[in-house]
Amino acid sequence: MEDSGGWLQGIHYFRAIAIIEIVTFHVVGVGALAPNPLWITVALRAFTSFGVPHFIFISGVVLYNKYNNGFSLSAFYKRRFNAVVPPYLVWSTFYFAVYYVVPTVYTFILHLPTVHGSNQSVVTLASTYLEVLIVGYQFLWFVPVLIQLYLLYPLLEKMYARTTRQNSQIYILSFLLLAQISYVSLTAAFSSQLVGSYLSILFLSYVFYFVLGFFIARHYEAMKQRVATFSLKSISLMVLASTIYYSIVYYHAVLSSPAPPYYTLLSVVTGPFYCLVLILFYLRISTTWQEPRGFFLSHLEKIGEDSFGIFLVHWFFVGTFTLVLFTLGLSAHNLILYPVLFVLTLISSYLTVQALYRLPISNIIIGKPRKRAENPTAASKKA
Repeated sequence: MEDSGGWLQGIHYFRAIAIIEIVTFHVVGVGALAPNPLWITVALRAFTSFGVPHFIFISGVVLYNKYNNGFSLSAFYKRRFNAVVPPYLVWSTFYFAVYYVVPTVYTFILHLPTVHGSNQSVVTLASTYLEVLIVGYQFLWFVPVLIQLYLLYPLLEKMYARTTRQNSQIYILSFLLLAQISYVSLTAAFSSQLVGSYLSILFLSYVFYFVLGFFIARHYEAMKQRVATFSLKSISLMVLASTIYYSIVYYHAVLSSPAPPYYTLLSVVTGPFYCLVLILFYLRISTTWQEPRGFFLSHLEKIGEDSFGIFLVHWFFVGTFTLVLFTLGLSAHNLILYPVLFVLTLISSYLTVQALYRLPISNIIIGKPRKRAENPTAASKKA
């Protein structure tokens, strides 16, 4: 295997792109979900709607690069648990307190009419909190999916290793893609029911992207050389054309109510292929950038290193700055809103993560920077 156990050149840039996708997705959601949304907000939301699959793909790349051909299960699970579960519990509790507990206490003390979450009893709040931990609060649903994939990783790695010995990786990837599409189609049928929300957070909705990361990790150097031969202009035109198509599908399948079944099916079936086009595009960009030189790449690398922390905290700033900007007179149909909101959210999230790293229990609150955590050799050399 190429690059086994070493740091994968350019993957931190891809991780930075993924977190920028997620922040952008939530920022433009302010407008895309408004009545009569601007098409540019719809297109941006469609273009960035695969930020989570890209994160899962990167997780597959990094894990397979580090853990393959025999490894300690106890060490693997301990490391994954410490990296993800404590921060997830901390931020799930934080968001639950802000959006459920605080309104309840505020309403009770001031004897105000009930507001969202404020009319819940202690028992109801406790059950809601448990549901938040299982399903994930709003955007945090990504973490339970990631934990499932971590738990299944040893089994998936053994399955993939067997296909590599038989030179049949294409078959398992094709099977997983079909299984994923079939499963997502099933969850779409229950989209208006409570069971749909539980089905959608099972690993089957994202397992193809995760195992695809194994394939890329195994052939990383060859893939870098291959994608470097692609014309950036040609692949950019491909991304543009597919984004126009998927924006139309996304609008009708996700933002329309009720969603026409035809567009829902198109979204489920063609969405993974659009995601693959974007992965190819981002690999073309990120793997050809060299080690940090200049302002842009050095800061992009830092965003990639701190991506998980930024993911955890950014939702708070999206909500806070949206409220502030709306109060100042900006509306969802004012294009100035989105770049301002994006910059404020990304910078505030990054600075908050940097501040939290300086706390004695930062590992529990926010985790570790991903590059230093996954590349201890490089970290020791810097020290």
